[in-house]
Parts: sequence; C-alpha cells; structure tokens
Amino acid sequence: MKLIKCLRFLQNKLLADRGSASLEFSALAIPLFIPIFIFLNQFSSASANEEMARSLAREAVRMFVLSSNVSDAHSAAEQIVRVGASYMGFSDMQVRNISLSISCSANPCLTPNARVTVTVSIPSADSSRITRASSQEYVSPWQ
Repeated sequence: MKLIKCLRFLQNKLLADRGSASLEFSALAIPLFIPIFIFLNQFSSASANEEMARSLAREAVRMFVLSSNVSDAHSAAEQIVRVGASYMGFSDMQVRNISLSISCSANPCLTPNARVTVTVSIPSADSSRITRASSQEYVSPWQ
C-alpha cells in the first residue's frame, strides 16, 4: 500500500513539473539571446556598409583613371560616388556627408603608370560610426 501511495505521489509530482523545463529555458535563454541578435544585426549592417563603401571606392578610382584630364577625373569620381551611394540606399544626409580623398603617386595625376588611390568615408545614419574604404588603380601606360 505504501508503495502504491509513493508511486502515485511521484506520478503526480512528475505531472505537476511537466513544462517547467521549457519555462526555465525561455526565462534564461531569451535574455541571453536578445543581445546576441542585436549584435548580429549591428555587425550585419556595418559589414554591408563596408562592402558598399568598397564598391564606391572601386568605381570612383576606375572612373578617375579612365578620364581624359584631371579636372574631369575629380568631378567624375565625385559624381560616381554620390550617384552610386544614393542608388545603394544611403540617406540624403549620408550622401551629402560622404568625403572623397584622392591621392596620386605622380604629378600630374594621370601620368602613365601612376598609382591612384581613392578613399571613401561614409558616416552612418546616426553619425556614430564612419565607414572608410580605399581602392587603388594604375593609370594605363598607353593613355
């Protein structure tokens, strides 16, 4: 008789504890996972911005070295970056605040075999972070 009472007690106890593991898991796991999801979202956003900045720098330096004279090259590279950034989905404020730095290994810049480096700096939407990317290209020796 005691054994039956003991088994019934254990059965009732086990049935009463049913679902407590999932409740404990969610009570502990959710507060731990939320910061991970926030971090992954921020990392994904920063990585996407860096990739877009690299693309803009690459296209700007290509346009620069293919131009016929230095003044056209500067304005063409600037325009490529502004138009490209707006097509990529950057806000108007970000597009206005993009800075473009162009350096050359020779003077004048479009001398054959000269190395041209373009650096693009794009502020984040909340201006808390600046994404920079550089790209290099050589002026054609046959230009």
